[in-house]
Amino acid sequence: MVVRPMCRPWFICCQLLVIWPLWLVYLVLGGSTVAGLDSIAPGSTNLMINDDCEDLRHQLWRWWTYQFTFAGFAHIFYCSFLLVFLGVPLEGFNGFGYMFFMFNVGVLGGACCFLFADPHEVPLVGMDGGCYSLLVTHLIDCARHFSRKERPRTTIGVLLTLLLLHVLITALSYDAAASSLPSHWSCFGGAIAGILVGVVAGRDAIEREHSKWTWKIAAAVGFILIVASLFLAMRWPPRDIFDNVPWCWARQVTNVTLFNDAEYHCVRCQDLDCVDYWNDVAYTMERINSLGCGWSPLSSR
Repeated sequence: MVVRPMCRPWFICCQLLVIWPLWLVYLVLGGSTVAGLDSIAPGSTNLMINDDCEDLRHQLWRWWTYQFTFAGFAHIFYCSFLLVFLGVPLEGFNGFGYMFFMFNVGVLGGACCFLFADPHEVPLVGMDGGCYSLLVTHLIDCARHFSRKERPRTTIGVLLTLLLLHVLITALSYDAAASSLPSHWSCFGGAIAGILVGVVAGRDAIEREHSKWTWKIAAAVGFILIVASLFLAMRWPPRDIFDNVPWCWARQVTNVTLFNDAEYHCVRCQDLDCVDYWNDVAYTMERINSLGCGWSPLSSR
């Protein structure tokens, strides 16, 4: 029996050599823990499809470059830990090309899911989608070959613990006042991408007798999900799966004449005419990231 030599983890080394110097340099220069590639040209590389009613959908590079900015030390450290812990054995077995493809499909899947479910949130940062792609691949592989694995219950327990820790760290990294944040939706999208890539491109899937049909089904599902996500996420004005109406501008406004009180009310607009109207007739506060800002029938003229 010929034992195939393990590949060196070149992709993982390259990824770490990009993200850590960028984050450390701009942490020192800028004084903000939210740092990385986007610090070079603020607001140009993190994931967003609009800045208020400015349409940014044509800036497709954001779907990939957002992974090189992080929301604090805990965020970048734990993503790096997952990349090394989960990625070294995968790249060692499958090589640089497979690892690059799988990780970045996870990043793309995370972007699709985030924009589909939460386009009004503050810009997305971090490589969480790629890391979840790796984590889910390991989890499924262990479950599929449960009888052939050494201590499979321990392995699954460790992977689930890593999953819960990452969810906790992402939650703790959340700061409504921050300029950019990690998101659970990007993790979910990366996990789905990891499942599909593992079936379509994984060596084990190719070697199985019924892999031909499995491959075709997974490829079809992946294609449908990508097309549907792109169609829904790229609508204008932006609208997530929870919105009854589309909008691209949100503010807390107060006007005694219009509202018959001195309280602040949530107002959302779909176009610049609406924005100009409310800027002319009301005192406005910066939007609160759409949190606690429900739709009001007074949000359009």
